[in-house]
Amino acid sequence: MVNNLNNNYWIKFTPFLLVFLNVILKIIFISSNSIGGDEPFSMYHAQLDTSAIIKMLYSENNPPLHFFFLQNWIKLFGISAFSVRLPSLIFSAFTVLYLYKIGKEYFTFRIAILISLIFTFSNYHLAFAHEARVYSLFALLTAMSMYYFLKVCNEQKNFKSIIFFLIINALLIYAHYFGFFVIAIQSIAVLFIRDIRIKIFRNYVFYSVGLILLYIPNLNILIKRFSFSTSHKTWVSPPNGLVSLYDMLWHFCNKPVTTVFALLIIISALIKVLYKKDFKIIHLNIKVMVIWFLFPFLFMFIISYWVPMFLDRYLIFVSLGYYLVLAVCANYIVENGKYKFIIPGFLVASFLITFNPNVDNKRHVKETVAKIIELKTPKTKVLICPQHFIYNFAYYYNPKIFKGTDLQYPSLKMTNNLIKQNIYTITNINEVDLDGSERIVFLDAAANFSFPENNIFNTLEKLYTLKNKYEFPEIFTIYEFVKK
Repeated sequence: MVNNLNNNYWIKFTPFLLVFLNVILKIIFISSNSIGGDEPFSMYHAQLDTSAIIKMLYSENNPPLHFFFLQNWIKLFGISAFSVRLPSLIFSAFTVLYLYKIGKEYFTFRIAILISLIFTFSNYHLAFAHEARVYSLFALLTAMSMYYFLKVCNEQKNFKSIIFFLIINALLIYAHYFGFFVIAIQSIAVLFIRDIRIKIFRNYVFYSVGLILLYIPNLNILIKRFSFSTSHKTWVSPPNGLVSLYDMLWHFCNKPVTTVFALLIIISALIKVLYKKDFKIIHLNIKVMVIWFLFPFLFMFIISYWVPMFLDRYLIFVSLGYYLVLAVCANYIVENGKYKFIIPGFLVASFLITFNPNVDNKRHVKETVAKIIELKTPKTKVLICPQHFIYNFAYYYNPKIFKGTDLQYPSLKMTNNLIKQNIYTITNINEVDLDGSERIVFLDAAANFSFPENNIFNTLEKLYTLKNKYEFPEIFTIYEFVKK
């Protein structure tokens, strides 16, 4: 009796311990990386008023939820790296709670622990927990959505669960447009898994109508963004054959050795199913997990040859389904006996050993801007390409000008303030007058990637003498030129 009480005590507090562990592991180095990439873009526009944010959404690839959340968060806590990243950390920490709940309530306690630890020691998810962008929120809402979907599928009619399911999915598609893939996963499960279709089809139709009604305010923006994305090239590259599939799993699994071990587990589980002919006893929950992982993973891979979208951050919702499939497979290979913990134990150990609580975001903006400040003199012209790096640069160069006020062109005031200090953000060399300039500092922030024919470096090399070159991993290079 005492042992049972102790076991129940630990089971009761396990989810709180998992959330606490995630917070501790993810908060230690939350500010160690520079604010970089698209973080300054989100932070800058979140400082605008609501009407300006709505206008910006017509040219932005994300819906409004995270921008509005960040808008109010910044008003309370400011724009330091710690403050703007803290919500992402919290979202990530609570994602483990819903993964645990899915595992415990719809599989087994052992699978719940396994999926929770795989997620906890994922470098991939830790990186997003350290980024002031929407992706950790997207992962949390995906986990919540799938939890309530399974709840609706497995329980008797529960009006409360359906309402929660509807609200969470509305928030999901207001957070990220790829939230519609999560809804597609659930719709495929309803249509093709007979037990689910019989049980909830009618209610699912009414739920779908409700979801459409809730999304009407953003429908016009969605249509325009979808039309633009399918008719214009994006910076995302098409897949590189099957190698891209493996590389994506590598992102999910920390290191190649973990990736290979995970694939061997899945293949071994599939062989066991085929050998024992266990297809008929596969529960609907497992079928949902397989659809959650395989459908968007393969569909996005294939469609990316026409409309590239097979990018690690866009597949964050897929990674959760993959971890669940992996946990179920590891648990299934040896279900009973004294060896049942060996494979799950090695799997967790492989994630733990390859876990890095201080993942480098490879955007050393702070150090790059500090070097430019060091090199700059009153007579120095600073050129920066591409133009959109202005958000990154201004955040560290002068936080006072990192604030949008112009509704027509939000970054106009910031741009003009930098020009007054001889700092120009350009797309090609023709946009700046070099006459009389005795010294040029050029910051190449992957200029050739964004604007292949910018001709900046070539022109400067002809007109000036290259004095020094400074590289900052992995995409920033500073060139210091002086007059010949």
